[in-house]
Amino acid sequence: MAQLPRKSGPRTQKARTRFSDEYGVLLELLIELRLNAGVTQRQIANAVGKSQQHVSMWECREREINVIDVWKWCKAVGVSVCDFYRQFEERLEPSKKSKK
Repeated sequence: MAQLPRKSGPRTQKARTRFSDEYGVLLELLIELRLNAGVTQRQIANAVGKSQQHVSMWECREREINVIDVWKWCKAVGVSVCDFYRQFEERLEPSKKSKK
C-alpha cells in the first residue's frame, strides 16, 4: 500500500507535540498518579467535566490535555499541581535531581 505524502502545517506540528517524549512523560505521570490514588477514568472525567472516553483519549495520546485539565486531574487524585510539575520536571531531567 502506497503511503500518502505528509502534509506540513499547524495540524502536523500539533500532532508531533502530542507524541513528543515530554508529552509522553506527562501522560505517564498523570496515569501513574491516577492509578496510585485508586481513581478511575470516570472519576477523572467527572472532576474535569469531560466524558470517560475523553479521558481515555488523553491517556492514549489521541487528544491533547490542557493545563487547566491537568490542574483538575491533580486535584482529583489529591496531588498539588506544583508537586505534579515538580515530579514531571524531575522525570525530564533526572540528572538535576542527583546533583541536589
